[in-house]
Amino acid sequence: EYWLPDSTSTFQGRDIMAPVAAHLARDLEPQKLGPALASIEMLHWPQATKSGGGLTGVVIYVDSFGNLITNLNRADVMAIGAALEEAGFELYFVGGCVRDLLLERIPKDWDITTNATPEEIQKSLILFDFGREIYTQFHMNNVPAALDIAFVKDDGRVFAILRMDPSPTALYGPLGNFRYALEARAGFYEGQGIRQGEARLLPPVTAK
Repeated sequence: EYWLPDSTSTFQGRDIMAPVAAHLARDLEPQKLGPALASIEMLHWPQATKSGGGLTGVVIYVDSFGNLITNLNRADVMAIGAALEEAGFELYFVGGCVRDLLLERIPKDWDITTNATPEEIQKSLILFDFGREIYTQFHMNNVPAALDIAFVKDDGRVFAILRMDPSPTALYGPLGNFRYALEARAGFYEGQGIRQGEARLLPPVTAK
């Protein structure tokens, strides 16, 4: 009754909450929106950990576009920026986070641009820990260079290695559940003699 007649999947929260807020601003009684909550359940939010000069986070959620929502907070993002600057690269925050900072809001996401090339950034491996075995796919819409992704079971077995090429539409993922995704530059695993079904990630890394 108080929502828009048609809500979009991308901005469903806006299409529901904005009209409700407008009705409340026009003195709608809150009781008409539903029963009052007696309590609020606090959910556990895992913290990123630092070790060996690296930063380990957890992928909390994968949206329908293939974007990975992590538990990295503002301090973690600043640490990533500091690491790039310490390595001699320039780094700038861009996009919506700049607008939010100027309006004295807390940004909900952070976009970073740097003069480090994809090849320089890809000299290191990036490990994504999903916390449990899941089935999902990734997009390569905003990635300028091809990547190789090793998909790892909960026990550390590398059961699939896929080449992912930049594409505005393609989705990539293995035929099976995985706990970890280990991202490397294209050709890295072949050059190191690492093969799916034979390699193992030891020990499996668990972010706390």
